[in-house]
Amino acid sequence: MKLVLRVEGVDVSVASCVAVYLPMLLCVLLLLPSMLLLLLMCVGMLLQEEKQRELRKELSVTTTQMRKRSLGNMLFIGELFKLQMISEAIMHDCITRLLKSTSDEEALEGFGKLIMTTGKDLDKPKAKVGGCGQVSSFA
Repeated sequence: MKLVLRVEGVDVSVASCVAVYLPMLLCVLLLLPSMLLLLLMCVGMLLQEEKQRELRKELSVTTTQMRKRSLGNMLFIGELFKLQMISEAIMHDCITRLLKSTSDEEALEGFGKLIMTTGKDLDKPKAKVGGCGQVSSFA
C-alpha cells in the first residue's frame, strides 16, 4: 500500500516527502541543542555586561560621594581652625600630609580647599615658624 498526499492538486507520495524532508528535519533537531546553547550563552553575556554597567555606575556614584565627603571634611577642618579649635601645628601637619600624597588627586584637591579656607590665617609670621622655632618644610 502506498500513501499518497494531494498537495495543491498534485499527488505526492509520503515516502518521497519523508525521503526529502527527513534529513533536513534531523539536521534541525541535531543543531537545535547547540543553537539553544549558543542563545543561552549570548543572553548570559548580555546579562554580565548589564551587571558590569550597573557596578561601574555604582562605583562612580560611591567615588563621587567619597570625594564630596572628603572635601567637606577639609572645609570643616578649616573652619575649626578659624575658630581656633585646632592648633596651627595640627594644620601644618594636615597640610604636610596632603602635600606628600601627590599621587592622590583627591588629596591635592583637599589641600586646595584647606588652603582656600585657612590660607589667610596661616599666612602670618607666627604660623610660618614650627614648634621648635624652625621654619616648617613641606618636602
